[in-house]
Amino acid sequence: NGAFTQMTGYRPDQFAGHAIFDYLHPDDISAAREVFRSWTPGKRLFSRVELRLRGQDGRPIWTQTTFSGDAAESGSAPLAVAMFQDFTDYHLAVQALRLSQAKFRDFASAASDWMWETNVDLRFSYFSHRFTEMTGLSATTLLGRSIHDSELVGAIDPLALQKLLGDVATRQPFRNVIVSHRRREGAPIRLSISGKPIFDEDGTFG
Repeated sequence: NGAFTQMTGYRPDQFAGHAIFDYLHPDDISAAREVFRSWTPGKRLFSRVELRLRGQDGRPIWTQTTFSGDAAESGSAPLAVAMFQDFTDYHLAVQALRLSQAKFRDFASAASDWMWETNVDLRFSYFSHRFTEMTGLSATTLLGRSIHDSELVGAIDPLALQKLLGDVATRQPFRNVIVSHRRREGAPIRLSISGKPIFDEDGTFG
């Protein structure tokens, strides 16, 4: 139909005499064939799979593909319908996000300082590997806990702590909050921590 030609870039006359497999990415043909291989006489077909189409210009088009068909009697020709939902933009966005996260992790592992992250509930969800080395605190015991419930709270000046918690609650960035802490062996250390909230395109936190 028109939507399929618009999605793939092929002209309607280029579909004549071809099977759907001719327009699939080579690595996905076996998955599509398996759908029809399991379609036996007297059995209705319904299957949803992720398949890549080959656009007329050679680009891969990521789709959520739904195959459906009636229960054909033995000896009769079955009829199947395929519906393709293009989610290429979503797939590329997820890939870009994963790459960005991987780059961040690589940067964090090579940084001379330590990095931290909280989830949308403001609970610690990540510490870079140098956190324990520099603070003497266990990252494992802090994961899932809020800033209010961490050992760091008692090591911050009360006025600075009040501003920090206010900034966190109102999703404001903060910089250079001084933490005076003692390692387990008693050695004193002074840390400067900063944070910045992350919002998506819709302005949603996290």
